[in-house]
Amino acid sequence: MSHCCNESLLTEKTLNSVCMQIVENMIESISLLSCFILDETHSHYTWLVGDVLGLDPNLILEYLSLIFWPALIFLILPVVMLVLIYASALFLTVYKWRSRLHEAYHKDFWDGARHTLAVLWEAQATIWHGYDVIGLENIPKDGPALLIYYHGAIPLDMYYLIAKIYLYKKRLIHPIGDKCLFYIPGK
Repeated sequence: MSHCCNESLLTEKTLNSVCMQIVENMIESISLLSCFILDETHSHYTWLVGDVLGLDPNLILEYLSLIFWPALIFLILPVVMLVLIYASALFLTVYKWRSRLHEAYHKDFWDGARHTLAVLWEAQATIWHGYDVIGLENIPKDGPALLIYYHGAIPLDMYYLIAKIYLYKKRLIHPIGDKCLFYIPGK
């Protein structure tokens, strides 16, 4: 019995060594093939650059950099200018909102708090949705006005409208909803 187990162990060791030898030969063949392919590619590259174009193959990177860097600068400069324009617009918008808030807090605390919320809602409406009220100049500065409002895709538009009218006309509006709004669950 022990003789039989030793034979199977011996054949396993032999099999493992044979497999390892085959794998090593394959790796050597693949590396030789890849070296041959790389050598052939390099010789074609050297022939193309050196003999046909008349350039020194070692200096080709310097020649490519003469083309690459001006092209990179040509493409990066407009992107930098665009970023600067957007950053300037954002800075001026934030500065405008800041000055409005500073002015509001000098009058009354609650007026300042109301103004802060209106500025936050207007900022969110402008930045996130590009919200704008057309015909805001037609709303009178004093006296009654009736606005018939049809909300857009989201009912938050009413908050945006209240904030715009409060900031630009200095008026609070009191919305009235249809009775179907009272059938919404969670009231």
